[in-house]
Amino acid sequence: MTWLRASKCLLVVCGTLLPFFPVHAQEVTPSFLFRPHCEEGDGFGGGLGGIPNIPPIINPGTGNCFDYPIRDPQTRETEVLSTGDILDVDLYVDNADGLSFQRVRAWIVYDPNVLEGVRIDLAPDFSLPTPGENDFFPNEGYVKIGASAAGELSGGKTVVARIQFRVLDVSVGSTVLSFFDAQSGADSRTGVFVGVPGTETNLLSLDPSQLFVRLNAGAEAFVTDTDEDLSSGDLSDSAPPVEDSPEPIPEVPEIFTLLQVQNLRATTEGSAVFLTWDPLPSAKLIGHNVYYGTVSSQYTQRRSLDAATHSTTIRNLPVGSAYYFAVRGVNGSNEETAYSQEVAVSVSNPGSSTAPLQGQLPQGQLPQGTGKSPSLSGSTGMPSSLTLLLVASTIVGMTFAFRRQFFVVHSS
Repeated sequence: MTWLRASKCLLVVCGTLLPFFPVHAQEVTPSFLFRPHCEEGDGFGGGLGGIPNIPPIINPGTGNCFDYPIRDPQTRETEVLSTGDILDVDLYVDNADGLSFQRVRAWIVYDPNVLEGVRIDLAPDFSLPTPGENDFFPNEGYVKIGASAAGELSGGKTVVARIQFRVLDVSVGSTVLSFFDAQSGADSRTGVFVGVPGTETNLLSLDPSQLFVRLNAGAEAFVTDTDEDLSSGDLSDSAPPVEDSPEPIPEVPEIFTLLQVQNLRATTEGSAVFLTWDPLPSAKLIGHNVYYGTVSSQYTQRRSLDAATHSTTIRNLPVGSAYYFAVRGVNGSNEETAYSQEVAVSVSNPGSSTAPLQGQLPQGQLPQGTGKSPSLSGSTGMPSSLTLLLVASTIVGMTFAFRRQFFVVHSS
């Protein structure tokens, strides 16, 4: 009986305690998405005017805002477009948890041989455009969009901009709009930011989505066949229909200037700083340029290295001084990639590195890079062959001195 009472008491206690253990749902970070442009209810007002009503995309003015169909977890896809069609999209922030943010930045990679940029309109919420952005850069293959709001925003879906492209070439069958350089830092070229400038936090999911643009490459070939049949008087239905089958997602063509050296790390010992980074996966790479200086993002010195070198040692720096480093890849046309993420370190203080290099280094020295520029590199001390010669000469001299002293003492 006593055991039963104790068991009942335990059950009652457990029943009262269990509800007090809350289950916390994982916070969903904001993400960038594309949707067909929606005229009404998005704050754009009267729109651009003169934009053709393209059924495969959307019927403007209806107010029925919807997303593109999902192709895979990271990809949405458009309807099939033909040459001359306008791809009319809204770029918006999907912010399911309603996190507060104030600034957005999106660098969108596109193929200028397939799509021609027509115009960009920022949404009214973003009244402070970033200078030098909000335009198409066909020579480099990206759209730059950047702007800030007058105050913090926290909506579930916040439209950033309306973007229009004209289809130039459908022969490739498809193309992709993707986001470039989504990183955690405030200097990221794709992000949703909150905080004071200089110390902002990027809230954006670092695995952004992409838009698969379907192009009707078969339609033009079918029309050509039909024209030939008409000229010969053959109106038969023997021509095979164009199948609307899903195309594989094409690889985005490599644009060297948009590549970026990754995982730059730094440590220091004495008056030297050792740097290392990941190999850049590009067949066009012929070398690296290491930039550094005492002011962030203002580099006054450069060291050039070959493509096979992924580390270097910068020597004879003032102890205690803060230095900032970044690396860029170089191709045969002397074009450079984007800067790597900047790393800062105070010379002789390993703990000050903003991107610490893990692992142990040889005691008393740092590994020597293979840089072509010898201005700040090189070993110190005498060559080993000269050192051996001096040691041997010293031993011989000491031997003769002791022998002479021995004869003098015994002769006396």
